[in-house]
Amino acid sequence: MTAATTEAVPDHSPQVSRLSPYSLLLRDGTRHKLRSAPVAPQAGVHGSELVVYTDGSCLCNGKRSARAGIGVFFGMFDPRNASEPLPGTRQTSQRAEIAAIVLALLIIINDVRLGQQTVFRICSDSMYAISSFTKWHIVWALNGWRHANGSPVEDQDLIEKGVMLARALPARLVYTHVPAHYGIEGNEQADQLAIQGAKDNN
Repeated sequence: MTAATTEAVPDHSPQVSRLSPYSLLLRDGTRHKLRSAPVAPQAGVHGSELVVYTDGSCLCNGKRSARAGIGVFFGMFDPRNASEPLPGTRQTSQRAEIAAIVLALLIIINDVRLGQQTVFRICSDSMYAISSFTKWHIVWALNGWRHANGSPVEDQDLIEKGVMLARALPARLVYTHVPAHYGIEGNEQADQLAIQGAKDNN
């Protein structure tokens, strides 16, 4: 079972250059003055816990010309960092947020180095995505994947995939909500990766 935390954590913009799919090299750019950042988990391995940040971005969200991207940040210079265009015809910021979490889970499951971790913490600024994976999917499944008003749940395919992947993890999964654009290093890095993915979406 997945466990969710909504920890009350009420611009450094990295330059990115593509190496290969699911692998980015991040180089420190020029720092500028940030607002005081709230306390938030730092990306990377901390004892038995792995912390990863995810984010989604959509250029021209809500328009026919929308292009979305997803970002996953494990830490500076980590080869698992990912910046990818959102595949498919549905290009929205919400779907990108959900897809970023799914990609993070895929990377974690396929990483043979993760045998020592007992907790996987995914940090996202999307409360919608976190709630979809931790509680709403249960109600939606019981309702035939429809909302209370009868409309179909969008992104059912990705939500079901994420739930399935979470159940396959060899350790406990914790979701942590963090505020967007508040100077939190992991969130800012994941955001830049997602933006780059959207720009690469042709």
